[in-house]
Amino acid sequence: MFLGTTEVVGRHRPPVEHLDPAPPTSSFPSGHVSAAVAFYCGLALVLATHTRNRALQVVIWVLGVAAPLSVAFSRLYRGMHFLTDVTWGLLLGLVCVVVAARAILFRRVGAEGRPAVALKAQAQAS
Repeated sequence: MFLGTTEVVGRHRPPVEHLDPAPPTSSFPSGHVSAAVAFYCGLALVLATHTRNRALQVVIWVLGVAAPLSVAFSRLYRGMHFLTDVTWGLLLGLVCVVVAARAILFRRVGAEGRPAVALKAQAQAS
């Protein structure tokens, strides 16, 4: 999705001094940010679903959200993207996480069609 979008939009990078060489792709959307959101939030999703301790789940999600936000800030600071590039990168990564969440949390099990999370909780209560 990222590469297709960069080819269609073809936006130039901001006209500021860059702190490192610019990648060959266009500025919109930020691939670094979308990949960071997909990876770190996806990892947080998997880890949090396998952890029962609520405090540890909060720590996992705080780290999972903080990492992509720091990547987003660094891409702005380095002059590689406009704010809209980073925002759309965040949204693109979020779409990937939502797709993963649906696959992990709401996969259909059996003829009942109930979410796997509900079936797992019901089995643990029995």
